[in-house]
Amino acid sequence: MAVTNILSLENELADKIGMRVYVNNRRNNSGTITLEYKGTDQLDRLVEIIKQNY
Repeated sequence: MAVTNILSLENELADKIGMRVYVNNRRNNSGTITLEYKGTDQLDRLVEIIKQNY
C-alpha cells in the first residue's frame, strides 16, 4: 500500500471514530493499527463498538 493511501486510510478512520489512528504496514503486507484514545470514556466506546460488530 502506498504511503499516500495509508495516510488517507488513517485520516478516514480517525474521522469516523474520533480518535487518532496509526497504520503500520510492513513490506510483507502485515502490520498493526494503533488507536490513540484520550480517557477511559473513549476506550469504553471503542470496546463497545468492537464488541457490537464482531
